[in-house]
Amino acid sequence: MPRTSAIPEKIFEDFKVLTQENEPFFKFMAFFATLTFLEKVEDDFWALEFPSCISSEGRPYLYKVAAYFRLAYHTQGKAGKNRRTIMYPGSQFKEK
Repeated sequence: MPRTSAIPEKIFEDFKVLTQENEPFFKFMAFFATLTFLEKVEDDFWALEFPSCISSEGRPYLYKVAAYFRLAYHTQGKAGKNRRTIMYPGSQFKEK
């Protein structure tokens, strides 16, 4: 199992609903959180989990952040409740 680092919900709790006013800050926070995490990892045996409080409108931007850093990603959990996004190195699943 890879080491999973979960971003605390309190960091993204202001983004339960994305608006024109908070969307630019959400994009900055998503990019900043990912970059800060990537600067600290030393191997490819990890996963970064974004909290479920991020709205469904925010998840597509998380996918763009993952693509920018060439990371694999998926969402996990029931739609509407406890749905979180997980990013990880694609090298973890070379067989697929």
